[in-house]
Amino acid sequence: MNKRIIYAMVFLLFISIVSAPPTPHNIRGRVFHNDGSFATGGIPLIINVSVTNFYITSRTNGFGPPRIDASYSDSVNGSDGDTVIVIAYNSTWYGINTTLLVSPTTWAFVTMNNMRPSETNVTITAPQNNSAFNASVIFQVNATVAVIGGQDGTNCQATISFNNTNVLRLYQDSWTHNLGDITLGSSATTTWNVTGNLTGNSNIVVYGNCSSDGVNLERLNYYRLDNITIYDFNGPGINLIAPGNNSMVTDTGSAITFSYNVSDGSEIANCSLLINDAINTTNFTVQRYTTQVFNAHLSNRTYNWSVQCYDNLSNYGISVKYNFSIISNLPPVITNMIVDTPIDLNIGSFVTVYCNATVTDMNNISDIHSVNSTLFLNSTGAVAPDDNNNHYSLNPCQAISNNTYSINFSCAFDVYYYANNGSWACNITA
Repeated sequence: MNKRIIYAMVFLLFISIVSAPPTPHNIRGRVFHNDGSFATGGIPLIINVSVTNFYITSRTNGFGPPRIDASYSDSVNGSDGDTVIVIAYNSTWYGINTTLLVSPTTWAFVTMNNMRPSETNVTITAPQNNSAFNASVIFQVNATVAVIGGQDGTNCQATISFNNTNVLRLYQDSWTHNLGDITLGSSATTTWNVTGNLTGNSNIVVYGNCSSDGVNLERLNYYRLDNITIYDFNGPGINLIAPGNNSMVTDTGSAITFSYNVSDGSEIANCSLLINDAINTTNFTVQRYTTQVFNAHLSNRTYNWSVQCYDNLSNYGISVKYNFSIISNLPPVITNMIVDTPIDLNIGSFVTVYCNATVTDMNNISDIHSVNSTLFLNSTGAVAPDDNNNHYSLNPCQAISNNTYSINFSCAFDVYYYANNGSWACNITA
């Protein structure tokens, strides 16, 4: 028995319903003052189709008898049923008509019955488009913010922005500057300090606004500078921090730390530590404007050190040379010791006797722990118990001045009137 296999083929028909594309539509109308009279003299218009975002600026005829003078006729792209907004304005008043597009002609009459609020008109007066600056230069962006519209501007401010903050940065400044109140028809000026961050290009925009602003009709509340270029032909600037020039460094058995910082308009590719003009080590992860360090093990002797750096544009910079010496941890040395002499005692009282000296430590005065002194009769000796007749001790003496490697000390003893007569001496221990 033969069996027939019947295949049923089903065709699915997909029908997509697509709205008709926007087409030109005529729009016509007239503009009136608040009292119903014709607004003559070429009144500015803004016509916007909200669905297609079609936007044009136009004017009424501005000639002929009032009825014709106040009339306008334009063409807009849209579809039937799209919302169209027509705004007409003069220096102090404005009006809005919101309606729907119809074919072949949409009529939209506008009555200017709203008082215009304040608006800002921003101009950047310096620099100019296509300006170029070295990355190390601080330049100024000057802007003027004027108030137009129908009212004074209150609580006005101006804000700067960069479309490429990798290229430009503010230098010790704020993005927004407060301008206070600006009366209608007048203006305020403000300035930002700007410098390069990296080489490249960026636009600069200054935006102005007041708290009294409302509908923006002129669209002059911002100004853009195009193609501000930052270049870098200078080598990195390098500042050595430590060890200082002609300094002494104590040998502690650990590596010597060399600190510096580097500034440049471009990122730093690498920096090298030079000891006696030869590269000791190189760092490839260097941060600008912050303290950087090298560590090196060196024997006890005198050296010079410097740092050389390359930026990402292969610009080269090298620091000055600092001399330094690595020395063992030496004991302090006492010099310039002076003691009051002669000493005249007064019956029933005491006399203050000063014994002064300079304590020098070539490893730096930071590790001087204490300075003591004794004043004694020579026949008694320095090592003896204190006795107002023949031996006085002082711990500690008073530091009166210092520099990196030495301190001047003053040791003051109150010697009583009955102290033994004879030859006295002063001893200072650091």
